[in-house]
This record gives sequence, structure tokens and C-alpha cells, in this order.
Amino acid sequence: MVVFTFGKKRAAKVVVISAFAVFMIALCVIISVGRRASVPDFATADEVGRYSTRADSTKAQVKFLSQFGISVDKNTKKTDAVTIPKSFNEVYEDYNLLQIEAGLDLKPFRGEKVSRVVYRINKKEGYATLLIFRGRVIGGHLSTGEYSDGYEALNYGTIG
Repeated sequence: MVVFTFGKKRAAKVVVISAFAVFMIALCVIISVGRRASVPDFATADEVGRYSTRADSTKAQVKFLSQFGISVDKNTKKTDAVTIPKSFNEVYEDYNLLQIEAGLDLKPFRGEKVSRVVYRINKKEGYATLLIFRGRVIGGHLSTGEYSDGYEALNYGTIG
């Protein structure tokens, strides 16, 4: 059996250090919970007004895109993981301006690992790409699939 004895000064230090550790853990929990709450359920774009960002299933993702008049083939769905960079270079700053046009913003999600989901657009040559974090769309674009052609904001729905 081991018995520890502390003097009053040492006991006070242990209490202060323990209280600080509890405070730091609580702060991390509060920040984590606050981060979850910051994933928006709705966004607004001039062309479509207020829209839902819900995308926690294939059905919800297809419905999300239909809000912009985009019809996709759900059987062409491809998913992978990407990480939003912690600091944006000029390319990401420009890409984020595209997101802002659609009422979204990637900056609150810097450093986060997100799902990238790509669908083939029906009746057009092109693809719809969604960036999804915790079941909500945080970004996306339309493209022809050619890297040199660039991207269009989701709210334009005119690629191809």
C-alpha cells in the first residue's frame, strides 16, 4: 500500500493544476459542440432563395441538387474524402468566392475532412460535385469534367 502526503502548499498546487485541467477539457468540449452547431441547415442564394443544405443520404443529395434545377443520375455517385486546407491559397480563395455566390462558405471548415460526392448530370455533359460535412452541404460546383474548363456555382445550374 502506498500513501501520499502533501503539505498545504503542494496540495494547493495540485488543486490549481487539476482545476486548470478540468477547465481546459470543458473548453474543448464547448468548442467542439459549438463547431457542430455551426454547420448550417439552410443557406440563401439570389437565384433560388433560401434552401436546405441537408445531404445525409443519396436521396437527400439528389433532392439538394434539385433545388437548383439540377437532375443527376444517382447510380453514378462517387464518393471520396478530401481535407479543406487550413490556409487558403489564391485558388481556394477563388473557389470559396464561388461558394459564397451559392450562399455557402468553406472558411469555417478549414482543416476539416469532408466527403466529396460527384454525380453525373442528366441530359447534359457535366458533373455536380458536393462537399459534405456532418450531413450538410458546405460547398460544391458544376463542371464539365475537364480541368481546364473551370467550375460554375451550384446556383447557376447551367454547365454543359
